[in-house]
Amino acid sequence: MILTAIDPGPMQSAAIRYDGHRLIAHSLMANDDLLEDLIIVSGKSRAKAHYLVVEKIESFGHLVGNEVLETAFWTGRFIQAWDGPSDRLSRWAVKRALLGNVIGTD
Repeated sequence: MILTAIDPGPMQSAAIRYDGHRLIAHSLMANDDLLEDLIIVSGKSRAKAHYLVVEKIESFGHLVGNEVLETAFWTGRFIQAWDGPSDRLSRWAVKRALLGNVIGTD
C-alpha cells in the first residue's frame, strides 16, 4: 500500500508518499499544484492500494482566523479531488505516532 499524507496550510501544504518501508517522495507546494497532483496520482493509482490521509482541523475552543478557515477549505478540496480511499487524522494522533507524546511542534 502507498500512503499519501498531507499537512495542509492556507496557501501551501506539505505532502509525503510512503510505501510502508521507505519515504518515496516529499514536497512543500502551493495548494493549487498539490490539488492537481492528487487528481493525477489518484487517477493513475486506482489499480494499486493507495490511501490518502489529511491532517484535520480541530476545535480547541478559541477564535480562529482566516488562515484556519482557508486551511479547512483546502482540506476539503484535497479529499474531494482524491479518487480513492481517504481519511482525516487529528494533529494529536500525528504527534503521538511520530513523537510518542502530544508535546512538540512542526
